[in-house]
Amino acid sequence: MNKYRIFIAWILAILGTTLSVYFRTFLHIEPCPLCWYQRMALFPLVLLLGMGIYRGDKNIAIYGLPFAVIGCLIAVYQVLGSYYPFLLHRGLCGENHPCTNGVFYLFGFLTFPMVSAIGFALIALLLVRAKSL
Repeated sequence: MNKYRIFIAWILAILGTTLSVYFRTFLHIEPCPLCWYQRMALFPLVLLLGMGIYRGDKNIAIYGLPFAVIGCLIAVYQVLGSYYPFLLHRGLCGENHPCTNGVFYLFGFLTFPMVSAIGFALIALLLVRAKSL
């Protein structure tokens, strides 16, 4: 399991990227600005971790970790904003975006920002554990 942590983090990044593109392209769910910021943190992870795996570079975790942490912080902020709307600026996540109005729930209770926060947290944890080997 130890040597596969970066690979698992890469698979999670690919899965998140694929799902975000699928929701936008095929389901026509328009992302809010905070969702775009999370995507900006997620998309480079696919390339960074993939190149690190290809080259056998275990130090790639150092370069991927800031993206995962920043994405997780943005997602947690968005989750908190869905429970406490006064935290979110009106232009960041408005009423017409499914991340705040509860249009879409995965497994009946997970919103887009929650899934994003969990994904980024898992990626960050895997990268931290991969680096500590």
